[in-house]
This record gives sequence, C-alpha cells and structure tokens, in this order.
Amino acid sequence: MRVPDLYMLDANGLLVPDLGPTGPRLYGLVDLNIYLHNPYAFAPSDIFYIQNGLNPLLPGMSFSTTPFTFTPQGGFTGTPYTGNTYTLTEHGLEVSEPATLALLGFGLAGLGWLRRRLGAA
Repeated sequence: MRVPDLYMLDANGLLVPDLGPTGPRLYGLVDLNIYLHNPYAFAPSDIFYIQNGLNPLLPGMSFSTTPFTFTPQGGFTGTPYTGNTYTLTEHGLEVSEPATLALLGFGLAGLGWLRRRLGAA
C-alpha cells in the first residue's frame, strides 16, 4: 500500500522550498480507516489541487500549513491548505491480509490446545 507525500507548489508551478520551522511547510494527516478502503493509484509527479485541506481523490487525507493538534472533543485540527501540490515521494505501508491473521489465530489456538493437552498428561 502506498501513501503519497505532497509538496506545495507556488503560483508558477515550482516546488516551494522547505525553509525549516520559519518557512512554509505542508503537513499531511492520513486516516488509514478511510484511506485503506479506497486508495488512489497515484504516480510520482502527479499534481493534486487541495481545497480547504482536502482532495476527493485522496480520501482520509488532510493537509495543513500548521502542525495538526488533537483534542478528544474536536479530533485533529490544523490550518487547512488550499493550492496545488506535487507528489514527490511516498510512504509504504504493509497491511496484513485477513487470511494471514486468521491463520495466525488458528496456529496460536492450536499451540494453546497442544500445551494444555501435554500439561494434562
């Protein structure tokens, strides 16, 4: 599973350099519960227009010009970004398949049964 890393573009379509804590920076947040159900097949160099921190092609992803903060009452909040972005890098996720998890569960149950049976003998 791949998740895109987006970078801000200026009005001329050029990458906005990351100037550290005092310069412009784009923060991304991914709700994997949403994103994993409908991931977008992006390519490096894809351009996405982000409006109010969101793009419909990237469900579960939010973008902000300030770090996201979390409160139990309000969830995650930031300063929503509006503008063009560029896909330059990505993050990879390894997601276990349900069949693998079921097989692991059966194996652990079998070991528990075997231990109990050998302990009773």
